[in-house]
Amino acid sequence: MKKRILFLLFLVMPALILSGCAPVVGDKDIPENFSIYASFLPAYMLSDLIVTEDIPGMNLNLLIQPQDGCMRNYVLSDWDQYIAVNCDAVILIGNGFESFEQGLMNLGEEGPSVISASSSLILDASYQTDNEESHLYGANPWLFLSASGGLQLTEAIAANMIALDPDYESVYIGNLKSAYEKFESLSESILEVKSAVDYQKRTALLHEGLIYIANDFALNVVTRIDRESGEYPDETSLSQMLKTLEESNAEVVLIEKQAPKSLLEALRATGYEIALIDTLSAGGAQNGAEAYFERMLENARAIENAFKK
Repeated sequence: MKKRILFLLFLVMPALILSGCAPVVGDKDIPENFSIYASFLPAYMLSDLIVTEDIPGMNLNLLIQPQDGCMRNYVLSDWDQYIAVNCDAVILIGNGFESFEQGLMNLGEEGPSVISASSSLILDASYQTDNEESHLYGANPWLFLSASGGLQLTEAIAANMIALDPDYESVYIGNLKSAYEKFESLSESILEVKSAVDYQKRTALLHEGLIYIANDFALNVVTRIDRESGEYPDETSLSQMLKTLEESNAEVVLIEKQAPKSLLEALRATGYEIALIDTLSAGGAQNGAEAYFERMLENARAIENAFKK
């Protein structure tokens, strides 16, 4: 198969896809068995909405196994590299979410087709730093933690799959229509949760991706702390973190579900209410599209419970 790098040709209006328009990337010769690997679980969950069993020979797989640490820091193992280089296409969140994105793109014709789903989407850039080693450097690629962001990424994946495999355009469009219904249902459920509680308590974010769900709830964010996901801070870092939280007068802390127990205990001992947010890093390929909606709703309820107290 002639392989090319697929940059996102984002459809500005959803109706553009639904009217049958699709980005053009050149002729493609799709083999009988076409293997697609989604980078991490979030990319897999959203791809599972579009790349379904209705498409003969199209096999969607999860490239990277569940992670306790930050997905953005993950370095491909030799086995991961072998799979990625030899498959037909790789679906990425993009925009720096995968540290290996540029390496795959540099393979050019010798590598897989690369779909970088967020490459033309508007990402949060409200918290910037000049430190290139920081998690907050550059645009924030955790768009999938917002229901609306998840929909945008799903639209992008659908557009690219239509370009890659135009023979099954009608199937991809049908799958996208079904996805719209599921996202609408999720949005309605989240709206019910939002209407039940006053969310104006002063809020601190201890994970870069949580700005998206905070924006969904219009939370009163007073501070955002850059830290390594899943790791307990050393004594100096913990002291600085608690000082920053105290100075911000934060009442509620949003932090990833995989945060160390000892860190959570330190935060609770200081008097903060905590909302544990699932950043979709845990779980294997059995966690497909349906799990995305279930876990996003659980996140909404976790925020509700923290603000009720």
